[in-house]
Amino acid sequence: VLVGSKGSYGDIGQYTLTGTVVEAERPPNAPTGLSVSQNGTGLALLWTDNSPDETGFRIERSTNGGTTWTTLVVVAPNTAAYIDGTSPFGTTTLYRIGAENTMGVSAFTNVGSGIRVPGAINGLKAAVVSGTQVALTWTDITGETSYRVERSVNGNTWETAAIASANSTGITLTGLAGSTAYSFRVISMIGSVSGFASVTVTATTVPAAPATVSAAGLGSTSTRITWSAVTGATGYKVQRFMDGTWTSFSSLSPST
Repeated sequence: VLVGSKGSYGDIGQYTLTGTVVEAERPPNAPTGLSVSQNGTGLALLWTDNSPDETGFRIERSTNGGTTWTTLVVVAPNTAAYIDGTSPFGTTTLYRIGAENTMGVSAFTNVGSGIRVPGAINGLKAAVVSGTQVALTWTDITGETSYRVERSVNGNTWETAAIASANSTGITLTGLAGSTAYSFRVISMIGSVSGFASVTVTATTVPAAPATVSAAGLGSTSTRITWSAVTGATGYKVQRFMDGTWTSFSSLSPST
């Protein structure tokens, strides 16, 4: 460092100053690359930490399109992820993140946005009721406005079987085909936005009842019984009613 000094006699001296140059404190470098995605328990935030000297990251959010921002939380230094499990369901929520230290807050990241949807239900079970009906039950979750119940006969192509109302814990599906293996899943909904799908359960319906059953006597000791064949049947069981009781007296092949 050169310092010019003019004394009373007009002399100009040259001096050397020694010491340590200390960089002035400043806010941290700004984080970048904010992304927001759905998570089963909330909205997941990811960003890049670009500063070695932050004391924390300030996460701000807005639920009115960015008109006003509130501090959601300040997370620890060297953090690069956070899950917001308190964001309102079905509302577009905006986020921005700044690094902070004793000198202030950095510039904020890009604004990220997401819509929180309900998580997946638990405890889905299927019980066969008849050849055309299967009862599904599950544990209700919070935040949904309805449940979309889907079915599949091949595990790949799904179709909507029914819509269950909010807070439902089950539904009985009707109009199914007999002797058919079905897969079922339930998707939580908020408005028209799909949440997370449940695990898949399977159930095979029993054969439909034989139709157009008739009986005709064949003398004093025989009766001929006829019926319409049932698709998917692996056999037929014939019962008769005598003295107030039904008893099975014959099991027949599916071609009978």
